[in-house]
Amino acid sequence: MTSMAQADDVARKPFSEDERKRLVAGQLVTRPVEERRGDLRLIGGSSWQVIKAPPDVVFRALLDTPRYDKLLPTVTGSSLVSEAATLRRVRLEHKKGPLGISYRLALTIDAANRDIGFKLNDRLDSGMRAAWGYFHVSAYGTDQTLLSYGVMADPGDGLIVGIVRSVIHDWMLKVPQQVRRFVESAHGRALYGSSLRR
Repeated sequence: MTSMAQADDVARKPFSEDERKRLVAGQLVTRPVEERRGDLRLIGGSSWQVIKAPPDVVFRALLDTPRYDKLLPTVTGSSLVSEAATLRRVRLEHKKGPLGISYRLALTIDAANRDIGFKLNDRLDSGMRAAWGYFHVSAYGTDQTLLSYGVMADPGDGLIVGIVRSVIHDWMLKVPQQVRRFVESAHGRALYGSSLRR
């Protein structure tokens, strides 16, 4: 397992030549991490994706709570529980057949720097023990965005029976890829006012 300090180093390490090539080619770059902290068995890491839309467009999409089912892998429902200038509480649901989980996240929003931090606010019936992370939106070339994402979570032992931790780990790091697909889609461009660069 990776220690806390090592996990932080993994995210901060400069991109390798191969990672830079993959970003330019429009591919998702991931750095998975597993970590123990007390009795928590954390999985997560960092991932990055170049999106063909300006940073303001991508940031606006990340604040579009009702469409998190389009922006976040495996999310089937989302709602805004409460909202203040820099803090939101949102409820997320995941369903697969008759099985499902729901939980609340607290989002801290720094619009000036295009940063969003999040952490588990209420487990509800999810069995999830802990979760926290961030999104950072920055300019990348002309009218493009580099979406940086980090997450660590202990999903517990009862999260959607039959789905193993390795699959959940994989889904968690695909968030920037899913955001890209929706923002770059015809529906996303119509919603957020973006035009794709050719």
